[in-house]
Amino acid sequence: MQTEILPLLRCPATGGPLALDGPAGERIVEGALVGPRGARYPVRGGVAHLYVDDARWAPKAREARGWVQLFRDTGGYIDDPDDYLMPHVGRPPWDEIAPQFDIALEIAAPRPGLRVLDLGAGRGWAARHFARRGCATLAVDVVDDPLVGVGRSLTLAAHDGTRISPLVADGENLPIAPGSLDVVFCAATLHHATNLAALLRNVGRALRLGGLLVAINEPIIPDRVAEAAALAEPDTARELSYGINETRPHLDDYRRALRGAGLRERRIFPWQTYRIGLEDMRIWAGQLGVAGPDALPRPRGPLAWLRRAPSDLEGLRRAWGEHLFRTRGGTAIIIAERKP
Repeated sequence: MQTEILPLLRCPATGGPLALDGPAGERIVEGALVGPRGARYPVRGGVAHLYVDDARWAPKAREARGWVQLFRDTGGYIDDPDDYLMPHVGRPPWDEIAPQFDIALEIAAPRPGLRVLDLGAGRGWAARHFARRGCATLAVDVVDDPLVGVGRSLTLAAHDGTRISPLVADGENLPIAPGSLDVVFCAATLHHATNLAALLRNVGRALRLGGLLVAINEPIIPDRVAEAAALAEPDTARELSYGINETRPHLDDYRRALRGAGLRERRIFPWQTYRIGLEDMRIWAGQLGVAGPDALPRPRGPLAWLRRAPSDLEGLRRAWGEHLFRTRGGTAIIIAERKP
């Protein structure tokens, strides 16, 4: 981890600042971070372990073991050269993740000086892209593995000559100073939370006023479908069997959690509808066998974007995207900002 991010970190037990016990330099490779009451958190191989090993951490530890075992069982536990290409590797599921990430980069507008947290970072492929753009970048995950956890981010950073600070930590007890981040980025992270409301409260607390949450590849199930039915799908059930936490929120579940966290929704949308034209919406609706944007009733509700004029293309995109989520579900990009 980079010494420069030490002031951003907080003791997960007390919320107080941390001090370094170990060799000081530009980079902290070995040593410990010490909290106000003497709690010690090891730094091993450049990865800081900032969690309290208690009952709250137990499901995270189980999930971390599950992810590693899943990669082992599926042949993915390798020194994969594709890690250096992610997300633009041109095969499923990356063929859908890559365009979402490109949209996320456009919205987040990373630049030198921004403080960015990649939450649920996995191998740190997204953190790598933010670091390459000059951002002070933290990568947080429950998995510390050098091949499939945040340990891998150090390999990617070394390849680029950039700096990433990997942390093993719990997003629902995020050890980050309040108001210290400009952007929190997530890729398929929110639906793995054991407590989505708590996770987003931590995100909201860590963001500065006006700071952005940018989440991609988040599943939304139709209003009529029960979560239990969605969790019974084979791929999801398989992850659950490894101890990996899975949820399948409805659109309103995300919205309630955002509001409770003090985050203002900017937009929740199917990534395919980003800047889509009216004719393409009509064509895609035909392919999906669903009502097109022209058939939508005039929306009602408290959100400003629902009070659209018929000629407002962006309003149509948003209304039709909401219609798709509520009737057939889909994969969402979620953009929200911390309210004053």
